[in-house]
Amino acid sequence: AATAIAKALKANKLAYLTDIAGVCMDPKDKSTLISELTLAKADELINDGFIGRGMLPKIKNCIDAVREGVAGVHILDGRIEHSLLLEFFTDNGIGTAIYDENK
Repeated sequence: AATAIAKALKANKLAYLTDIAGVCMDPKDKSTLISELTLAKADELINDGFIGRGMLPKIKNCIDAVREGVAGVHILDGRIEHSLLLEFFTDNGIGTAIYDENK
């Protein structure tokens, strides 16, 4: 539902608060967090099997939102206090931002 609303509004940002840090190359190692993902890189990670299980529908929704006009989508650990502020107002953020490299 959040993706559909963001697409309809052509939102600038969409944030998903989850119980994970974001997209990691190794889901068991938070130090492998990917801070920024382009659409091309997200597709590559899916095709190469790095993204699967419960993360796959999240990433597919993020990709869909960006392709339909949402400027950026963020996956954040909602258990972290002030996670939205930390993502949007620090240099590297704390989660994964997905955006279209061509815009």
